Amino acid sequence: MKLQELKQKLLKEDPEFRKEYLKQDLAFGISRLISNIRVHEGISQIELAKLIDTTQSGISRIEQGNQMPSLSTLKKVADSLEYKIKMIFHSTKDETVFDSDGNVDKPILSNWLGHIEHAGNENYDSEVISTSTKKYLAFAV
Repeated sequence: MKLQELKQKLLKEDPEFRKEYLKQDLAFGISRLISNIRVHEGISQIELAKLIDTTQSGISRIEQGNQMPSLSTLKKVADSLEYKIKMIFHSTKDETVFDSDGNVDKPILSNWLGHIEHAGNENYDSEVISTSTKKYLAFAV
């Protein structure tokens, strides 16, 4: 059995594994998001830390997935770099997508995921999305 097959089997059959996997997977997605936006903006961990009034080691812990940032920390990052936080919840049961702007749709996921760079993580994706007029911190859950 391949690793991917085993993971899918455990996610379906073992509720405790699923709970822990999704918790860690979300932390990884957020860590990748913070790292990607920082690199995209061309700033160091030290510079980002100064912008949001924290330490470089705090940013490092978040980017390594060792610390889950609070919503207020995510908002500080977004505000300091002139981004809007955009979240979508994607149902694995029926493909329904809810976004933080109040939209409920199925096609929106393909629009968003067309802009998101995947990194082998099919349960959570996060990425910096830039349009001509707005910048978003996007979470696809």
